Amino acid sequence: MAYTIIEVERQTGIASRTLRFWASKGLFPALQKDSNNIRYFSKKDVEWACWINCFREMGMSIDELRQYIELAELGDETIMERRDMIVRQKQNVLEEISRLHTILGVIDRKIAYYDEMHSIQMLGNNESEALQGPVLTASEEYETLYKVAKPRSFRKYNERLHAHIAN
Repeated sequence: MAYTIIEVERQTGIASRTLRFWASKGLFPALQKDSNNIRYFSKKDVEWACWINCFREMGMSIDELRQYIELAELGDETIMERRDMIVRQKQNVLEEISRLHTILGVIDRKIAYYDEMHSIQMLGNNESEALQGPVLTASEEYETLYKVAKPRSFRKYNERLHAHIAN
């Protein structure tokens, strides 16, 4: 069965404009066109569109995809080369995940900081402004706020909490 570009878009969620771009870059080597230049995708082309989308999400460039296609067309003797390409992309994804975890840690610490400030205010103590200190950049916050300001604010918070409980 053959699918039009709009049908492929509906099936995959990949914009028809993107599919046209990929086709113009030679990423669908077996794509059929009729006399009116309308593209028709086979079931295999639709599956390949999903793979292209995945590879692009991994950060694979158009040139790398073309190289991958060329290797695939050469057959099974290129399996290890194609595998190596995917392994490199996996490493890129793992590095990005690590970077995002670092960012998430900074965000979590900032949320915890605001939660602490809110708790101090709820105890009726207006000294929270003194704990805020200067505004830090993300890298300074990652390197110093967690190590320096957070323990200090925890000590102050714990002192105030225990004083409040004692009264």
